[in-house]
Amino acid sequence: MRVGLEATVLLAHRFTGVQRYICELAQALAGLDLEGLRCSLLLRLGDFRKRHLKPALPWPVRWYCPGPWPAL
Repeated sequence: MRVGLEATVLLAHRFTGVQRYICELAQALAGLDLEGLRCSLLLRLGDFRKRHLKPALPWPVRWYCPGPWPAL
Protein backbone atom coordinates (compact mmCIF):
# COMPACT_ATOMS: atom_id res chain seq x y z
CA MET A 1 0.00 0.00 0.00
CA ARG A 2 1.27 3.48 -0.83
CA VAL A 3 0.65 6.24 1.70
CA GLY A 4 1.28 9.93 1.09
CA LEU A 5 1.10 12.24 4.08
CA GLU A 6 0.53 15.90 3.20
CA ALA A 7 3.02 17.55 5.51
CA THR A 8 3.48 21.11 4.25
CA VAL A 9 2.47 22.28 7.72
CA LEU A 10 5.86 21.00 8.98
CA LEU A 11 7.64 23.87 7.24
CA ALA A 12 7.20 26.27 10.15
CA HIS A 13 9.54 28.01 12.57
CA ARG A 14 7.53 26.98 15.64
CA PHE A 15 5.70 23.69 16.05
CA THR A 16 2.11 23.73 17.29
CA GLY A 17 -0.12 20.75 17.97
CA VAL A 18 -0.73 20.03 14.29
CA GLN A 19 2.97 19.87 13.45
CA ARG A 20 3.71 17.64 16.45
CA TYR A 21 0.82 15.35 15.48
CA ILE A 22 2.11 14.99 11.89
CA CYS A 23 5.63 14.15 13.15
CA GLU A 24 4.30 11.55 15.61
CA LEU A 25 2.03 10.05 12.95
CA ALA A 26 4.94 9.74 10.52
CA GLN A 27 7.11 8.08 13.19
CA ALA A 28 4.30 5.67 14.16
CA LEU A 29 3.58 4.65 10.56
CA ALA A 30 7.29 4.15 9.90
CA GLY A 31 7.50 1.94 13.00
CA LEU A 32 4.74 -0.40 11.81
CA ASP A 33 7.20 -2.27 9.59
CA LEU A 34 4.44 -3.70 7.42
CA GLU A 35 5.46 -5.47 4.25
CA GLY A 36 4.31 -3.57 1.19
CA LEU A 37 3.77 -0.27 3.03
CA ARG A 38 5.47 2.56 1.14
CA CYS A 39 5.19 5.98 2.69
CA SER A 40 6.24 9.43 1.54
CA LEU A 41 5.83 12.99 2.76
CA LEU A 42 4.09 15.37 0.37
CA LEU A 43 5.16 19.01 0.49
CA ARG A 44 3.62 21.80 -1.59
CA LEU A 45 6.05 23.13 -4.21
CA GLY A 46 5.06 26.72 -3.37
CA ASP A 47 6.85 26.31 -0.02
CA PHE A 48 10.10 25.01 -1.51
CA ARG A 49 11.96 28.07 -0.22
CA LYS A 50 11.20 26.85 3.34
CA ARG A 51 12.77 23.42 2.77
CA HIS A 52 15.48 24.12 5.36
CA LEU A 53 12.74 24.01 8.05
CA LYS A 54 11.79 20.39 7.28
CA PRO A 55 12.48 18.12 10.25
CA ALA A 56 14.36 14.85 9.74
CA LEU A 57 11.79 12.11 9.25
CA PRO A 58 12.24 8.51 8.07
CA TRP A 59 10.31 8.97 4.80
CA PRO A 60 11.31 10.26 1.40
CA VAL A 61 9.90 13.65 0.41
CA ARG A 62 7.92 14.46 -2.75
CA TRP A 63 7.22 18.04 -3.75
CA TYR A 64 3.91 18.58 -5.54
CA CYS A 65 2.08 21.39 -7.24
CA PRO A 66 -1.65 21.43 -6.42
CA GLY A 67 -3.98 21.81 -9.33
CA PRO A 68 -7.09 23.97 -9.59
CA TRP A 69 -10.04 22.94 -7.48
CA PRO A 70 -12.41 21.45 -8.29
CA ALA A 71 -10.53 19.19 -10.63
CA LEU A 72 -12.05 19.32 -14.09
